[in-house]
Amino acid sequence: MALFTLRLAVKKNPEHAVSWVMLGEIYLNGEGLAIKEIKKPIEEGYRCCMKSLKIDPVCQQGWHMLTLYHLFKNDKEACLNAARECIQLNPNCSVLVSGVGLMIICAGYFDEGFSIMNKSIKLNSYYPWWINCGFCFYYLHKEDYEKANYWVNKIEAEETFWDPLLKAATLSYLNKPEPAKKQLSKLLKLEPQISTQIKNMLATILVSKELIKQIINGLTIIGL
Repeated sequence: MALFTLRLAVKKNPEHAVSWVMLGEIYLNGEGLAIKEIKKPIEEGYRCCMKSLKIDPVCQQGWHMLTLYHLFKNDKEACLNAARECIQLNPNCSVLVSGVGLMIICAGYFDEGFSIMNKSIKLNSYYPWWINCGFCFYYLHKEDYEKANYWVNKIEAEETFWDPLLKAATLSYLNKPEPAKKQLSKLLKLEPQISTQIKNMLATILVSKELIKQIINGLTIIGL
């Protein structure tokens, strides 16, 4: 329904930059949302993003989406540059700024991404749950599992695989096998094929091979 509505919106208002961004975001997440009619979701998302920025080169939402596109393409440097452009357009837009901060962490720029997110949530303590994943990634990378556990418990998104996955890995490193295995059971219910697909699933948004290995090792300890 959202896809149909946004396609109609850009058809009726082809010069509305934000509508192109919203359509592009659905395209970029097409694989995860299982939208079958999108044959090339990343390419279609990029096309919409470029259309948006052509209409309005200072559209902050467009630069936010371009950051995500470069992350999906595993282009670290381009991801970082797009994120910085997004931030400088309006550093006080906490939702978009914290979002690109998360993407920078996913691209492997842990310290810069952490600093951006930390400043952003101080501006607005009401932020999307996935920002907590960014803090968890950061502290897993730093091997500070107590702090990773603090942030992972703030995720509260049990309908997604990220919630039990990160909780299981973090609890494993804290040497808490029983609660870790409970989270692993939840993960397996959500993603029955996780044992064979986990590396590819993580690599969709995580560029750091070391972090991917670290998360997988944590799950392996408890029997994945």
